[in-house]
Amino acid sequence: MKTHGIGTLSGILTLTLALAIQVRAQTVPTNGLIAYYPLAGNANDASGNGNNGVLLNVSFSQDRFGVPGKAAQFSGARGTNSAIDCPTLGNLPYYPISYSCWFLLASNLVINVDYPSSSGAYMNLVGREQSDNAASAGAFGLISGEILLHLTNDLAYFYPSVICTTSGTVHPTTNVWYHGVLTIDNTGLVSMYVNGGLRGTSSVNPTTLAGAGGLPFRIGGSSYDLQVMPGGNALVPRYAWRGLIDDVRIYNRALSTNEVSQLFASESVAPICVPYSATASANVVNGFVVGVSLADRGCGYTNTPLVFILGGGGSGATASATVTNGVVVGVSITNPGSGYTSTPAVYISSPFGPAPHITQQPQTLVVTNGTSAVFGVGVVGVPPLGFQWQKDSVDLVDGGAAYGSASNILTLATTAASDAGNYGVVITNAYGSVTSGLASLTVLGAPVITSQTVRAGSNVVLTVEAMGVPMTYQWRFNGVAITNGTGAALSLTNAQFEQSGTYSVAITNRWGYSLSSNVTLTVLSPPQLLTQPVSTVGYWGEGTTFSVPCQGTPPLSYQWYFDGVPIVWGTNATLSLTNLDFTDAGTFSVQVTNLYGSVSSGFATLIVNPAGVSLGLYAGLTLTGSVGKTLSIQYATTVGSPTNWTTITNITLTQPVQLWVDTNVNVSLQGKGFYRVIASP
Repeated sequence: MKTHGIGTLSGILTLTLALAIQVRAQTVPTNGLIAYYPLAGNANDASGNGNNGVLLNVSFSQDRFGVPGKAAQFSGARGTNSAIDCPTLGNLPYYPISYSCWFLLASNLVINVDYPSSSGAYMNLVGREQSDNAASAGAFGLISGEILLHLTNDLAYFYPSVICTTSGTVHPTTNVWYHGVLTIDNTGLVSMYVNGGLRGTSSVNPTTLAGAGGLPFRIGGSSYDLQVMPGGNALVPRYAWRGLIDDVRIYNRALSTNEVSQLFASESVAPICVPYSATASANVVNGFVVGVSLADRGCGYTNTPLVFILGGGGSGATASATVTNGVVVGVSITNPGSGYTSTPAVYISSPFGPAPHITQQPQTLVVTNGTSAVFGVGVVGVPPLGFQWQKDSVDLVDGGAAYGSASNILTLATTAASDAGNYGVVITNAYGSVTSGLASLTVLGAPVITSQTVRAGSNVVLTVEAMGVPMTYQWRFNGVAITNGTGAALSLTNAQFEQSGTYSVAITNRWGYSLSSNVTLTVLSPPQLLTQPVSTVGYWGEGTTFSVPCQGTPPLSYQWYFDGVPIVWGTNATLSLTNLDFTDAGTFSVQVTNLYGSVSSGFATLIVNPAGVSLGLYAGLTLTGSVGKTLSIQYATTVGSPTNWTTITNITLTQPVQLWVDTNVNVSLQGKGFYRVIASP
C-alpha cells in the first residue's frame, strides 16, 4: 500500500467501518502479483516486476484517505485521450486473472446522460479488449450506472444484464469510493466483488478467451476507435473513465473469496505513517519570494508546522503551512520580503515540533586498535542546530585524531585503547535541546599471527587471534588474496620454498574491518635448480656464459666444473668464459650447496669453432668471429677419406661479420667444390 499520513476512510460504504480497527494488521496478498500501481503521482509499478505505465493526460487528486496527489484523476469522455497505458501487459493472458482497484465516479458525471446504455458507451477501469470490435474480456468497468457481470460470445465483462440478480447489482453514486475485484479462474468461473463481497458469478468457456492479443492494456480507458475529429479522422481511446482510480493490482491467478475480503479490509485502512518532515523550495521574482513549491508533503503532522525562509541574500519573507490528514498540503507566503539575490532555503519544521528531535541514535561500535571510528546522529529541528559530542559525559574538542565534535558526525581517525568509552551528543537550537542515547566504543587489539620457520615438506598452520563474532577471514600471501584462505586458520601441506614470504589476514565483522600485520613464513629448503645449464657453440677468441637459476634457503654456494675438474674461479651462479680457445671445448657442470643440502646439474657441452661460416648464393662465405683472428680458407673438390684440402687464402677478420668472395671461382671450383675454415697456424 501507499505510505502517507494516517487518515479516516470517508466516502466508502458503511459496511467497512466496523472492521477498520481489526484489519490494520492484515496484509495484502502478494502471491502471483504481476503489477501494482499505487498511482501516487506517477504510473510506476511498485510490484518490482517493471510493468511501468505511461500517463496520457492524467492528473492526480486526493485519495480515499484525503491525502492529496495519491490517486489518478481521469477527465473521461468518449474520444478523450485520458488513460494510463501499460505497454508491457499487452500480451497478458485473459485467464486466470484477477483485477483489483479502488474507484470513484466524478461528481460532475450524470449517469445515463453522459454514458447512456443506448449508445453502448462504457467506462473502463482496467483491462483490455479481446479484439478491436469485441467485448472487453475480463475488463472491469461501469455502464449506465450499474456494475454488472455479463456474458456475450463467451466474453466476460461488466455490463447491464439479467444474468446477475438485482441483489447482485451495485449502483454506485458519484463522489464515493468503491473497491472492486474481478477474477477469472482456470475453469472459466468469473466472479465479481464489490467492497469485499461477492456480487455475482458466471461461467465462460476459457478457450474462447485467447483473443488476438497485443491490444492496449489500459487503466481508465480501453482500445481505440476511428472517429471523425476536427481536422480529420483519428484513432482515439474509447470507454474513458471519468473520476478517480487508485491502488490497481493485477494477479496472474484468481484470488479466493477470503483473499478478496482480506485485500479490501487491508486497503480500507490508511497505512501507518512513520513521521517525517515536509520539504519545499522557494520561488523568487525580482527579489521577492512569491511562492513556495512543495517537494514532499511529509506525514505524521498533528499540529501546524512552522515555516522558515533562510538565506538568499534577502530578508523579511515569511510563510505559513496548511495541514490536512497529517500531511502538509500547502505553503502560503504571508510576507514576500525583499532583496533576495538568490533562491533561499525553505525549512518546514518536523512533525515533532521546532525543537531538535533525534531520528537516529548514535550506534555502538567495535573497532580494532589503529582503525577509525565514526559516530553519527540523525536529527530534525529548526536550524541553526548546535552539536556537542561527549565522551563519558565530558565535552570533546577537535584535536589529534578527533574532529567533528561540533557537528552531527564525530570522527576518530585513529583509535587507541584510551578511546574506549561511552559517546553521546547534545543538540540545541533556539527552541530547545535534546541529548542522545549513549553509544559505546570498544577498541580491540589488532589480530595477531605468529611468524614461523619450518623445513621444506613440513605441514604449516597459521592461526590468528581476534575477538568478536561473527567474523569472516581472507588470508593473503605477499599481499594477494589466497583462494580458499577464508578460515580462522590457514593450513599449508608439504610446504615448499616458494611458499616462503609474508602472510596477513583481513578480518571483517558487523562492526568493521581489520587487517593484521605481516608475518614471515620461512621454509628451509636445500637448493633446487630451476633449469639445467645449456650446451652452446662458441667462436675462437669470443666469449660465452653458462648459468643456472636456483632457489633454496640462502646463502647458496656454487662450484663449476670443467670435464669434472673444479674451476677455481667458478663460484658464482653464472660462469663467464672469455677469449675462447680450442682447448676450452668440453663439458661444464655446477654443484649448488647450502646448509640443508646440495644439488648437481647435468652436463652442458661447449664446442669452440674458428668462426661461424655460412654459404650464400654465390661463390663465397660469410664469416662470424673475433676481430683480429686470422683464418685459413681451404678448398676441396670432394670430401672423403682422405680429402685433399688446398688453402685458397688467409684472411684476418677486421669486423665481427665479414664477407669473403672467391674471385677465382672459375679456376678453383672447376664446376663444384667445398670450402672449410680453420685457424691459421
